[in-house]
Amino acid sequence: MIVKLTNTLKNSIILFFLSMGLLSNAQFKVSGYIIDSTGSRVSFAAINLSADSSKIIRISVSDSLGSFAFAGLPKGNYTLTANLIGAQLFSGRFHLANDTMLVVKVKFTSSILQDVIVTASKPLLERKIDRTVFNIGNSLAARGTDLATAIGLAPMLKVSENGISIIGKSSVAVMINERIVHLGGSDLINYLKSLRSDDVAKIEIITTPPAKYEAQGNSGLINIVLKRDLSQGIGGSISTSYAQRMYPGFGNNASLNFQSAKISASIKLRHYNRKGFIQEQNDIVGLNYAIFSHDPRLTLATGIGANTSFEYKITNTGAIGFVYDEGSTNYELNLENTTTYQRNNATDSILQTLSHSKNPTETRTITLYYDQKLGSSGKKLTTDLNYFSNAPITNIDFTTLSDHSSNIQAVRTFSGIRYQIWSAQSDLILPYKWATVETGTKFTNFDNNSDVRYSDLVAQQYVIDHSKSNHFDYNEKNIAGYVSMQKVINKKWTGKAGLRYEYSIIEGYSPTTSSRNRSEYGKLFPTAYLTYKPGSTHTVSLSYSKRINRPNFRAINPFRYYTNPYTYSTGNPLLQPSLTHNIELTWLYKSYLSVTFYTQHLDNGFGYITQVIGTYKVVDAKNFLTQNSTGLTATSSIRFFKWWESSSHVTYSMSASSSTVADFITEKGSLFNLGTNHTFRISNKLTVFINYSKTLPGTQGNTYRAAQFDFSSGARMLALNNKLQFTASAALGAVDRSRSYFKGYTQYVYTDYNYRTANFSLTYIFGRSKVKGNTKKVDFKETQRTN
Repeated sequence: MIVKLTNTLKNSIILFFLSMGLLSNAQFKVSGYIIDSTGSRVSFAAINLSADSSKIIRISVSDSLGSFAFAGLPKGNYTLTANLIGAQLFSGRFHLANDTMLVVKVKFTSSILQDVIVTASKPLLERKIDRTVFNIGNSLAARGTDLATAIGLAPMLKVSENGISIIGKSSVAVMINERIVHLGGSDLINYLKSLRSDDVAKIEIITTPPAKYEAQGNSGLINIVLKRDLSQGIGGSISTSYAQRMYPGFGNNASLNFQSAKISASIKLRHYNRKGFIQEQNDIVGLNYAIFSHDPRLTLATGIGANTSFEYKITNTGAIGFVYDEGSTNYELNLENTTTYQRNNATDSILQTLSHSKNPTETRTITLYYDQKLGSSGKKLTTDLNYFSNAPITNIDFTTLSDHSSNIQAVRTFSGIRYQIWSAQSDLILPYKWATVETGTKFTNFDNNSDVRYSDLVAQQYVIDHSKSNHFDYNEKNIAGYVSMQKVINKKWTGKAGLRYEYSIIEGYSPTTSSRNRSEYGKLFPTAYLTYKPGSTHTVSLSYSKRINRPNFRAINPFRYYTNPYTYSTGNPLLQPSLTHNIELTWLYKSYLSVTFYTQHLDNGFGYITQVIGTYKVVDAKNFLTQNSTGLTATSSIRFFKWWESSSHVTYSMSASSSTVADFITEKGSLFNLGTNHTFRISNKLTVFINYSKTLPGTQGNTYRAAQFDFSSGARMLALNNKLQFTASAALGAVDRSRSYFKGYTQYVYTDYNYRTANFSLTYIFGRSKVKGNTKKVDFKETQRTN
């Protein structure tokens, strides 16, 4: 196996350097960059190249570094002109006899800098070969909002205080400028609230990620593309929010950004404090027995964090930087559980458990990166080094009283876990006339050390029960390499194909039981895309991808996590990853209506199964599921009038499953979901919005879910030259009801999250509002498996 791994590494290294060897310079090339009188680069200038005949033969646009290039030119005399927002900045003649580098210096006049309004309009929705693009700048509803609110307006996306999801996907990762944001849940939402929608050019929704991205998870990606702006100076924002449910909740965010010709820096602070009340009923009903469990619980979630980043442009083509994020969160829960055991419809016993748990967590992420442009034709090399650590601690004290005994059973459990993840990656983009090639490699090392202790209260002292305590060490190494190629076949057809190889070495060890498990596997993950665009009205896209879903670290820890003396959950060190095959066919009509047909095949799916073993209720992780799913999603984004914008979606899916676990009863099922969002601009200072979504009753796997709905409405007001924003809204939602079918029993779950909420937020923007600072992120999706 070592030889196999060595060969894999060797092949990856050879592939990487062979790709580097593809670089070449075309003959008779003109390249250069545009600068103004201060030395700053000028972006988005229209560059025209004319021959002696004065006929324009080439057209280009300067990029974010002011660079431009024309290749494959014959020897001769040429005229180069540069224009910006309708005004000519430069015009000059030159003779081309070999490769030539030009530095074009321009001087802005007041007529260019003032009294000019750019009204270029893009369609609200666009379809690229591997993603759907939502041009947020053309959205009436998104103007002047925070980024978390704006993302919720994009088609197929749903935002809550617990995170972001894509309709039809099990999870989602968020990127900014093609770099993963390694935050989740409330921390992610609070981070996005510190960013402004006015700084965003578009939101890209990637339901079938290409080979460049991790194959882990049946997840989608959201890529937030920021506007490129030449504004320099200091700017930022301060915001606070208040949410009233049964108990109040608070959130605060602040950001400070600095940008100059060579330095880009930012610091973002986040804080939240939310108290909640949840009622849950979890019942198991068998032929001659039943277990009824009632769990009202009071929760308190607090968090504080800081994110700082810095980038320095070493040269006109190279930049180096770092990102540092540190967060501290704590989740406290007070639970009062009543469990009733019945035999033959008669009460056998009643247990009452009072539980208090604390879950403080410290997270730290460090990223170093280097970006280098290779020439002026768009070739680029990026290198990233990442470190992530997460150290959650869970302390649970619970006391249990039985109606059959006056004795009180007091238990204290401790769970200390430390995750450490290291990764290094390098990506290379090679645009050629015949195709655009992307290739890269990545190495990731996971370390997970967990310590679980179970103690009984004996004679006023807690004594460890070693039979219920455990230490578990886990290590995983992943080595990956990929190559992809995109080619414009002709004016109507574009194709893209990629192949990613990932090799994993996994080892788990329990010193407590002296048990060791080791496994190795390597898999190929192909992706393919084809787009047909016969005109400006229709776009049709077909895509395929293969994905892998590896278990999170807790799911493979074999030890028991107790919630009372007779209820526990346990992991499975032999748990294997699942594989999914995805096919999507998408039709985009007139840039406002998108219809997607998708089908998915799941192999070796895993999850948690509840079993009754004697007097114990056991939740165990197993591989057991094979599932075929087919669905149709239609989304629309329409502006009926200048003052009325609507975004709606309808999703219908069917699934058929089979199980290798006899207790798990599978059924054919279907799900139907619809939603609509409407925004009305009453004036330039006042906007009103109404949002509604509903999921009809449906079955998936062995679980039937009752109907659910979400409704919210509110208003957004601007003041002080649009620098002060106030938002007020109210939300309603239905409780979650489900029932799961097993051989010999049925499990019923009722959960009320107390959805009725009144929300208020206030945001103030100061300084140069278009200064964004450094928002560089890295592809560090592995951190999601620590949750």
